[in-house]
Amino acid sequence: AAAVALVGASTYLTQKDNIRDAAESAKRSYALTPESGLITTDELELLNRLDEEVPEDAVLTGNPWTGTALAYALADRVTLQLHLLATYGDDVDTIYNHLRDASTDPEVCPAVESTSVDYVLDFGKQEVHGYDHGFVGLQDLEESGTVRLVDQVGDAKLYEITACK
Repeated sequence: AAAVALVGASTYLTQKDNIRDAAESAKRSYALTPESGLITTDELELLNRLDEEVPEDAVLTGNPWTGTALAYALADRVTLQLHLLATYGDDVDTIYNHLRDASTDPEVCPAVESTSVDYVLDFGKQEVHGYDHGFVGLQDLEESGTVRLVDQVGDAKLYEITACK
């Protein structure tokens, strides 16, 4: 028992600064700010308004690496990709890479219909880990004529897909 107590006390005394430093680093990494990597204050405000703007049974899409997948956890709305490591099929891939081309690409609207996606969350290009995973079909949507802007908080936008109705 004395040996266990000695090891425990030694571990605490030699590691407490490391643990404190790691906790402070994690706190900075996950703090909610206007520039947060995971989700910004503007994005969270937009998610908090989804109850008023998006029907409960609606399906949303967006680049999950930008934090849009958090709509499932924070706003109780289904997204095409519920977390970063999910696998998805051809229809979702078509949406991610070609939604903005819905007026000219005959594969887009059938993909939208089969996935029942109605809305797009656009949180820009800032991804959680600083990479760029593409999702080019979800970029420049306003100019494409594929969607209608429903709400915007700063750079965070909510669009309704109109091209396939």
